[in-house]
Amino acid sequence: MMQTIGGSNFTRPVRADGNTPPQQPTPPTPPPQEPPAPQPQDTVFTFNPQDPMVFAPSTTTIKNVVSGENGPEVDRAKLNGGLTANEEGGFVFPSCDERHHAAVTFSAVAKTVEIFEQATGQPIQWAFGNSKLEVNHDGGDMINAYYARDERSVNFFHHEDAIMGRAVHSGDSGEVVAHEVGHAILDGLRPDYFDAWAPDVGAFHEAFGDMMGMLFALKDDRTRSRVLIETGGDLSKKNVVSALGEELGIAINDETGKNRTGGNWTRNAVNSFTWKDPADLPFNPPNPDDLGSEVHNFSRLWSGAFYDVLNGVNEMNKAAGLSTADALAKTADDGLKILANLMKEAPNGEFTFRDMANAMISSDRNNNNGQYADLIQNVMVKREILAAPAPEPPPQEPPTDPAPPTKSLLNQEEGPVRNLRLTLSGADFGKFQGAEVKIPVDSKEALGKDVSLRERTEGNLKRYIAEGRILYTEPNQVVKPADRFDKDGKPYIGIVTWEDGKMKIERNKVAV
Repeated sequence: MMQTIGGSNFTRPVRADGNTPPQQPTPPTPPPQEPPAPQPQDTVFTFNPQDPMVFAPSTTTIKNVVSGENGPEVDRAKLNGGLTANEEGGFVFPSCDERHHAAVTFSAVAKTVEIFEQATGQPIQWAFGNSKLEVNHDGGDMINAYYARDERSVNFFHHEDAIMGRAVHSGDSGEVVAHEVGHAILDGLRPDYFDAWAPDVGAFHEAFGDMMGMLFALKDDRTRSRVLIETGGDLSKKNVVSALGEELGIAINDETGKNRTGGNWTRNAVNSFTWKDPADLPFNPPNPDDLGSEVHNFSRLWSGAFYDVLNGVNEMNKAAGLSTADALAKTADDGLKILANLMKEAPNGEFTFRDMANAMISSDRNNNNGQYADLIQNVMVKREILAAPAPEPPPQEPPTDPAPPTKSLLNQEEGPVRNLRLTLSGADFGKFQGAEVKIPVDSKEALGKDVSLRERTEGNLKRYIAEGRILYTEPNQVVKPADRFDKDGKPYIGIVTWEDGKMKIERNKVAV
């Protein structure tokens, strides 16, 4: 028999003696169990260590992959795009499958991160603070690829090439992917470079991407075999490593209807460029064989010098008795070591190629027993980035009275970088007159460089304004990601921002 208690619908049984038995406590409902976190595992991906014009894709194993909400992830990168594994649990897809492009792009990102972390012996720290670099494998129709700090991502695109009769995907080229990840790596190591205005700094950013692209390719067995067939072990000859982004370069030339890149590549590191003051160069001359001050153009000087160093290292390895195959494999590792050591001592803030060349020499002496210091110096002198060393002067007695300290135009700041504030004045700056510009300066540099930095920066800003590379905005205007690019898909160098009615020009933290 059941009896209603307290007018509620809850009932308790009644015993035969009329008493209600004591209520038994209801056991608590256990909290919902979170599903176990996915365990990282080594996973097979479709992979291209080079370029689609060089190789059909192969496969590679990526270490410690987990399945995230939007696709596979590794410790320092994640794919956006909802890619799921195949029936075997891997990410290997035929080239006719649209998932192929995402798999190739992500595997190249993960491999680039892996080889640089192996060279430095420490994890990469991104400039945007998040632990994972986001990978957008296809952002739509554009002949381009870029890294953007504010978007925390590397971004790739596709374009239908009417002459090839098919779509070109920038993320299908391991070299192009490694180049963009190289921008992200360098931004993490030297975030102040994205505040600098000198062509040398922007050009080094592009060259760093190209250096990563070359070393990424050279680390692959299949690529090295192809290089040996093409060169016989003589890296002074053009080959698939010196030529970067072949398919993308062809697409650029097909779209423009002329040879914009100098050949079937975006750039080639086998070149003969020598140092010229970028202030005396045209911005981007129409002849691809001429050096210009535009950063992609000017970067070819540094990339060519670095490639010359690789060539010299390879010759030293052969002279040490290694076979041509073993010498080239060691050259890939040595090149990564040279680059990693350079970033231990690379200047902060504004610099010239000359400053970076001196840092490369000192970094090899300080971190590699000077094994390649003479080689690097000889290359930089041949490229006229450095002057031939003068004979050492005889030792002199120190002066009795120390020289008075140089007065600085900068406010003293803590840390490796100090910032010079410059207000643009004069009719030459047009509607940008009165804008404030920040110039990062290495704290170790001589304070006497301040005046020349001001003058050079003013000259650079005048040129960028004349070339239409500074985006003017109105107060309270919201700058969207697409606004950072011009109608041709090229990122602006600087963008006007406003703070309390004061106009500023900030560097556009995008690199293609």
